[in-house]
Amino acid sequence: MNIATFNGFRDRAHTGFLVLAILLAFLLALISGMLAAIPVLGGLFAILITGLVIAPSSVLLLGSCLFMSLIATGLAQLYFPSFGLIRWLPPLIASLLLVHIFWESMRDRRHKLQLPWSLRWALFFLCIVLVSSLINWQGALNFIQGSKLYFSMWGLFFGLALLRWQPSTLDNALKFVLLIALIQLPFVLQQYIYIVPERVFLWRSGVVPLDVVAGTMGSERYGGGRNMVLSMFLVICFTTLTAMWRRRALKWWVLLVATPLLLTPLFLNESKFAFILLVVSLGYVFRWDIVHKPLRFLGIVIFTITISIALLVSYTASFGEDGTIFETIDFALTTNLEDTGHAGRILNRLTVLTFWAEQHGFDDITGTLIGHGLGASHETSESVLSSVKNLASTRYEGYGIGLTSLSSLLWDTGLLGTAAMFSILATAFFSARRLAEKHSSNAGRMGLFEGMQAAILSIALMQLHSNYFVLDPTFQTLAYLLLGYLAYWTIRDSDAAH
Repeated sequence: MNIATFNGFRDRAHTGFLVLAILLAFLLALISGMLAAIPVLGGLFAILITGLVIAPSSVLLLGSCLFMSLIATGLAQLYFPSFGLIRWLPPLIASLLLVHIFWESMRDRRHKLQLPWSLRWALFFLCIVLVSSLINWQGALNFIQGSKLYFSMWGLFFGLALLRWQPSTLDNALKFVLLIALIQLPFVLQQYIYIVPERVFLWRSGVVPLDVVAGTMGSERYGGGRNMVLSMFLVICFTTLTAMWRRRALKWWVLLVATPLLLTPLFLNESKFAFILLVVSLGYVFRWDIVHKPLRFLGIVIFTITISIALLVSYTASFGEDGTIFETIDFALTTNLEDTGHAGRILNRLTVLTFWAEQHGFDDITGTLIGHGLGASHETSESVLSSVKNLASTRYEGYGIGLTSLSSLLWDTGLLGTAAMFSILATAFFSARRLAEKHSSNAGRMGLFEGMQAAILSIALMQLHSNYFVLDPTFQTLAYLLLGYLAYWTIRDSDAAH
């Protein structure tokens, strides 16, 4: 082929591509115009186009996953319920990170994936639930539902750990999450002032009006809400900033400005468990100051007691003018630790565990060790899955056997699966401690890892309070962001050592 022929071929190809691009643009504009008349379909089409743009970039996928999980889905659920289908997007986006792991491995055959112990325990947990689900097979739909509940955000966990990120990228992701925490207050105030009064009548049907005060974490206008997810999120951010201030990596005035932004929502959304998380977290961060810096420890104790009393007073006010703090404490203990059921169920947060122990043992060794399969304890009202039959909807209907994450894990995966899941948390906790010691020359990094230790304690305690860890993508996003970040640094430091 001579040069003239080649140039002619190149010109024709260029013209062809140009014509194709114009036709494609015209087609997209035509489709967009047609779908504009149908907002939901138009939105889905826009999401599709956006997905095609961000899919090739792991950084854009990470940012989109955090934005969709922690802002968009929650706001859509409360303010734009017709767009509720976007709740499926965060798991989908997170799963695309697994594709990037595969692509990186194929592109560089010399790169060997290292699995820290948190990921090894995760794979062990996966093996247990697969065996349990096969032995206790309850149909494909039940298996799909259970998989969606437990593993929807595992792509984020493995993607953060195994992809070769720049450290600055993941640090920026944490800053973005902190920014999300700092902007919760305006949403909380709007919900408290304007939406809560509309829900007062819901007391009669057992729905707490203040549950809607969940910021951008998500709630239903006339149903429940993730107010406790918001509280845990804010406690984690506050504790981490405090740990960094303790290491002098954060100026005091920054913490002073951030404190009311992060803690004020705790007074408005009646998440009683929040003050337990706050006390435990601050106690852990400042545990050594009782010996080395007693005056600072005393100041933290006074601050914690003041905040705790203020929270109790705030919660007491929600019961009416005649209530007292002691009545609030008594009510909380009665509904959680005695024989009274929780939220219309037969069981509460304590009896759900003792009931599991009564139903298991040597008479059901398989169920005791590996559980009854994915989703066995889940109660659902979703239209697609409402026909699913499992233990919670048949043999134990109305009991609430999946009231907490711990009880759900015990019923679904048994002692072995529960031990594996808590081993993930324990491994991450000790990894954070080792990383803090290793980075002792970097005050910011050391304070961050110390704050993350307290954050893992909060996540572990939440297993006793609610079932968000095994079914809620928003909660799972926060948890697996933390676990994945620690796994990434564990691998990175191990590579540096070699």
